[in-house]
Amino acid sequence: VRQQAPAPAPHEVSGKGLGFLKERPTILGLLVIFCLANFFLVPLFVLIPAVARIALDGSAWTLGLLEGALAGGSILATFAVLRAKIDRLWIPLTAAIVINGLALLAMSATSTAVGMAVLLALTGACLAVVNVQFNALLQKLTPDALKGRVFSLVETIATACFPISYFLSGLAAESLSFSAIFLLCGV
Repeated sequence: VRQQAPAPAPHEVSGKGLGFLKERPTILGLLVIFCLANFFLVPLFVLIPAVARIALDGSAWTLGLLEGALAGGSILATFAVLRAKIDRLWIPLTAAIVINGLALLAMSATSTAVGMAVLLALTGACLAVVNVQFNALLQKLTPDALKGRVFSLVETIATACFPISYFLSGLAAESLSFSAIFLLCGV
């Protein structure tokens, strides 16, 4: 009977993943971009209910429309991206980040529920493209032996951005207009 080696300690796993990221500035740069993209999208989750109620003077139906548009755009784009055969993964990744920024900028000037829903559907689509393409690119650039370590580290770092962004979004919503927040996130 062959015995398995003991599992490495968590700090050993994250240390090897972090070491790999430090050695590969391209991947580290992708991680930074991915975290920033998610960081500046989180305010949507804080603002959508307030925008529906206050800025659009809407009801629960308006909130459902806006949140459904965001999720629907994400779902449709995920299926489209998964079916597409893309050789240069960085092209749709870059395009989605730029288009998402433009959609956020446009949200700062939108005053109708339908207009906001269209922009949120576009944002949801961009979010899906960024997530799928980032993960595909990371898989392509990471050696098989380190994928688990690198992906767990990336997930930990990306997830750590959420509470910070939620907190800052709540603070911003108390002192800035919705338009100003969308402008800041879009830039």
